[in-house]
Amino acid sequence: NMSTCALTINPLDNVPPTISGCPAPGEQDSVNVNSNCQFLIPNYAIVLSPLDDCNPSPTVTQLPAAGTTSATAVNVTVSVSDGSNTTTCTFEAVPRDLLAPTITCPADRVETADASCEFVLPDYTTRPEVTASDNCGGTPVRTQSPASTTIINGTTTVTLFAEDAAGNIG
Repeated sequence: NMSTCALTINPLDNVPPTISGCPAPGEQDSVNVNSNCQFLIPNYAIVLSPLDDCNPSPTVTQLPAAGTTSATAVNVTVSVSDGSNTTTCTFEAVPRDLLAPTITCPADRVETADASCEFVLPDYTTRPEVTASDNCGGTPVRTQSPASTTIINGTTTVTLFAEDAAGNIG
């Protein structure tokens, strides 16, 4: 005579998943802004590499969701769960403005020269027809080359520049 019994053994997964490529604490991820000075939060679930020892397809979630629009820095949390353990990665996605501001130039001008065929170059950046704008707002700083008050004694090309708060020059 024999008697039997059966029992089920479940392995205990106590090793949390890993997230490769997560920025270190305090680090940021810069995301380029568009012409409206906004950015879309990337899909970090596919950018970062979630790995688990027991589950070949751990569940990955991201808050805020990929595709969310923002104009300011956003804390992003990516979580990876293997069903037993969860690992999170939190970092800041910050806007990065790489778009140059625009500037409009006045029409070509004729300046009156003195008896030595020279004239003092005026400041064209302050003329009312000169406008500058930036995708992220604010007023770009206008400069010109050659600088105003330069003594000119012939035909000269004056170049106007606009620089935005991010250091982009147009």
